[in-house]
Amino acid sequence: MALDYDHDVSLLMRESSRASINRFYGEKNQRHSLLLDKVMQGRSRASSSRLIRLPAEILSPIVDLLSDDKPTLASLALVNSDCRQLARCCQFAEVHFDYSLRIHQLIAKLANEPSPQLSQPSIAACIRKITFASRPRYVKEIHRQLYESIYGDEKESVTRERRDVLRKEGNTHYTLLRAVAVQAISDLPNLETLILRDGFSLDRECIQRITRCVAHHIVLDGTPIDESWSLRPPLTPPTWPIRSLSLNIQLAFAKVREHHQGGNSVTHPLTNFFSTLFQLCSPTLESLTWSYMEFTRNYSTPVSIGSIITLFPRLRHLQLAWIKLDEIAISSFFASPLKSLDLTGEIVASAGTLCCESFRDLESLVIPDLPREASACKGIADFMTYRKGIHRLYINEHDEAFGNSAHLDRYILPALDSPDWSNLRSLSLAWGMSTVGQLPNIQYKAQVPAGALEIIGRILSLEQLSLCSGRRSGRQHQWAVDHDELCYHFSRLKGLKRLVLVRDTYLTPGDEINFEQYYELRLISAKEMIDANKRPELDENDKTQIEDTDEEDDPQKYIWERAHRNRMLEQAEKYAAILPKLEWMFCGQRPMSFTKVYEGITQRRIAVPLTRGRDECWKDLESSFRKW
Repeated sequence: MALDYDHDVSLLMRESSRASINRFYGEKNQRHSLLLDKVMQGRSRASSSRLIRLPAEILSPIVDLLSDDKPTLASLALVNSDCRQLARCCQFAEVHFDYSLRIHQLIAKLANEPSPQLSQPSIAACIRKITFASRPRYVKEIHRQLYESIYGDEKESVTRERRDVLRKEGNTHYTLLRAVAVQAISDLPNLETLILRDGFSLDRECIQRITRCVAHHIVLDGTPIDESWSLRPPLTPPTWPIRSLSLNIQLAFAKVREHHQGGNSVTHPLTNFFSTLFQLCSPTLESLTWSYMEFTRNYSTPVSIGSIITLFPRLRHLQLAWIKLDEIAISSFFASPLKSLDLTGEIVASAGTLCCESFRDLESLVIPDLPREASACKGIADFMTYRKGIHRLYINEHDEAFGNSAHLDRYILPALDSPDWSNLRSLSLAWGMSTVGQLPNIQYKAQVPAGALEIIGRILSLEQLSLCSGRRSGRQHQWAVDHDELCYHFSRLKGLKRLVLVRDTYLTPGDEINFEQYYELRLISAKEMIDANKRPELDENDKTQIEDTDEEDDPQKYIWERAHRNRMLEQAEKYAAILPKLEWMFCGQRPMSFTKVYEGITQRRIAVPLTRGRDECWKDLESSFRKW
């Protein structure tokens, strides 16, 4: 049996890292329990308890305080029918369909719950958010024989025929379970958010059910679809009144190949699907995140959403990544009353100069990789001069930007050099290799130019600032940061609450050559021994964590990590001394907050580490500086 990569449950056994929460600023848009009156489904409360008779708006936050206390919630559910539903509001506010046995049982229960009009209040009424994303360990457990036949120690003894039988059985099990799940999902009365992240291709029935659920926030992330359907009745309702859509889907590979073999190179294979999809939801859509990376020869064909302009009268937030759109699609989106705009450099370059007459309501501009073309970057700078009401600005050079392809200092910083940026609250800038100077030993030292620091230091409205220089990935770090210089230039930013320095590195006393490998070599000198012992109160319970690759009994690594931690805390305190509102800082891969200590009649702020070890925190930082 030929492998079908879009319909293979064994591929769900592979580990991946998708989960992302904002650990340090609080998870954005965190869901809370539904109000008790809403999940009672029109029934009156039976309890005479004065506590349970409190207004639902008061009860809900009380129960949310118990969200992490599962035993207490379980006990609450046993008191009476009202308490059971109150506990369920918290227990089932967010459900992760992770393919575990517990979720198998929950899906069966949801599918078999009687009609709300004929029964007691249901679990279904309590669910606000569902994430459909199988966890590899549960897929392995449910399909243990299939897993062993592919990845186990005895896999060589399993015949191809036997493995094909196991794979077919696993695929059938998954498909049937998902069919029951999406049927149950389509009947949930209070569902607000639906997230699908499994890599198993969606069939016609899934699309039919998804477009009929009541959720207003939809995420289709990394999920193929079986065909490029026309999303019209009877497959879908006449309209799909969703408010936000995050879209990252591809056509199943077999259908892409069929499309190419048919000789159709003019029309994108998903044009029919995308054009009818946006016809369904464009009147109500407020937020769109759309990425599409195609790995076939037809990548040169732009994606279309139709032959005429589609109106998005309510669209406020637009993020487009790794997608090539035709002119009609770009015109449709850019004509919307956008407040936030997130575009890759490729899209900016292909779309031409951003029209200075458009985007009158724009408050957030994100360009994660500046175009290499000077004309496109000049267009961005010109656009910025007309849009100084922007609150959030996030612009990165591409990593290898150098010479004629480095445009951050040439165009963007001069556009910021104006007293009119009094509305700017959040700024994130990243330089590529354009600021790098070569040392005699072929080491590369990056910097943030002094002229740029001067300009940034004059934007007194800033509340959060992130800076990066050099390559943004890899083990080597080029930005040997000068904290004294930064403190000098930023001393006037009295409203700054968050300061982030990304990909910074440091010189080791006695070895100023290997700074690129500072985090990798972790060299120990007499200075490290002294610095490691400066804050013994932090090490009373041995809280410092070394890297997973280190030997647990390597005392040298513990010494280095503690010395580095203490140095970063010391640097953070220097910033706190001149920036009175600073609440949070990130440098040296250490997230830190501040607390006040009193020394007689005076007080000062000391830095406090927020993690046991170093952490690049890139998901948290992206969420805080890039997301609207």
